[in-house]
Amino acid sequence: MTGFMKFSCLTGRQIMTTCCLFVMLLLTSQAMAQDAPEENFFANDMKHEFGVNMTTILSTVLGNELNGLDPGRFPISYKRLLKNNKALRLGIGGNVSFRNTDNFNAENRQNAVIARVGFEKRWLFEKRWMVYAGLDFMFDYASERNTVNTPTDFVILSINRKGVGIGPVYGMQFAITPRLVLGTEGSLYAFYHNEKQKSEFAFTPGFSDETTSDIFAAALSVPKWLYFVVRF
Repeated sequence: MTGFMKFSCLTGRQIMTTCCLFVMLLLTSQAMAQDAPEENFFANDMKHEFGVNMTTILSTVLGNELNGLDPGRFPISYKRLLKNNKALRLGIGGNVSFRNTDNFNAENRQNAVIARVGFEKRWLFEKRWMVYAGLDFMFDYASERNTVNTPTDFVILSINRKGVGIGPVYGMQFAITPRLVLGTEGSLYAFYHNEKQKSEFAFTPGFSDETTSDIFAAALSVPKWLYFVVRF
């Protein structure tokens, strides 16, 4: 059993993608907002927020998809708005992939899912802007299976990982209308993972092996995720 610490953060391309998208949508929203009446754009009669991560969608379209599963990359989020400018937070993300290489008789399968639940406190300033800070709890599971059929053996290499995490989150929102909102957020998550790696050799079982590792990871994310939010 082993343990180690690792850190992850954003790349320059991700910063550029999010900044360009945020500026474009903000300019558009400002133009749309000029015709809107002055009012409380974060009215208390709204009880729900449903958000879609536009950074994830744009990265996928442009072929700039991240490798693996980033803890901050929740394509779908939901918030239940409470009294006194508080809210419960939910988010889910994941990926599934399959690849077959005929030349080497190899096959690769990957599955991953991550979910979060948390709580946040909100502060309004002016009519269209709101900032918030809170705390998230995460749960995740990931698996990878590689099979290789060689002239001398049939090999299966597998990795299974499960873990939990916790960390603070912060963000801000801009209201285009009382029901349509742009938002971005960052976080600092700490994770514990238990990872099992197993190798199986069908014809030479003496080479088979299994190891278990304890992994402690810290994931820092500045506000690079841009959400399009619908309030109702």
